[in-house]
Amino acid sequence: MKRYMICAVTAMLTAFGGAQAAVISGLVNTGISASGTEDDNYSLTVEQGETRLDNAYGYVSRQTIWPSSPWLANSTVSKWITPEVDTWQSFDANRIGVYKYQLQFDLSRYDASSAIFTGRYAADNDATVYLNGQQIAGGSNFSRWTGFSADDGFLDGLNTLEFVVTNFQQRDGNPTGLRVEFVSSDATLRPQTLGRFSRAALVQELPEPGTYSVFIAGLMMMGWMRRRKSGRAI
Repeated sequence: MKRYMICAVTAMLTAFGGAQAAVISGLVNTGISASGTEDDNYSLTVEQGETRLDNAYGYVSRQTIWPSSPWLANSTVSKWITPEVDTWQSFDANRIGVYKYQLQFDLSRYDASSAIFTGRYAADNDATVYLNGQQIAGGSNFSRWTGFSADDGFLDGLNTLEFVVTNFQQRDGNPTGLRVEFVSSDATLRPQTLGRFSRAALVQELPEPGTYSVFIAGLMMMGWMRRRKSGRAI
């Protein structure tokens, strides 16, 4: 029985090309560190306006976020990030401000053509989202989510996701910020990066005879999902 299972696993891995789907590393939500600290996952630059930053990153907002026409409440999953540690800081009194938040992630370990992600964002006042310079979403609201996604336009190595936030001119009571949550992501790991998912490791870690059928069913389901995604890409 065990010999049969080893042959079956080897055949399946050959059919799948040793491919394994994985969550894309580096796609992280805003504000995952402590409130009041820098969010060094998202670099921040001022593209237009009078604001002068004292560092290259935004700050994770405190729980007391902007209460007037309220921002979406922070959660344990994500928080707002803002140009200054004071979430209530007013900006752009005399002209429109444009703030670029940039997140980079590396697909060197993955087949970039297989990558896909979905997410949602909110911004004060408005935002446009770019993947490697190509727009993938636009418009926003700070009291409800706006969706974004991508299933092409990825690069083999370093990729750049930009959220360009516009803060409209207003004399006072004019904060600005960004909040991002990734809902899902998926990409195929290259065979040389599979590590413990190699043929030898899978054979070594085969389950007890009573769970063989479940193990094989799981592999078959992975193959079906990958063929389905491949067909959709075409």
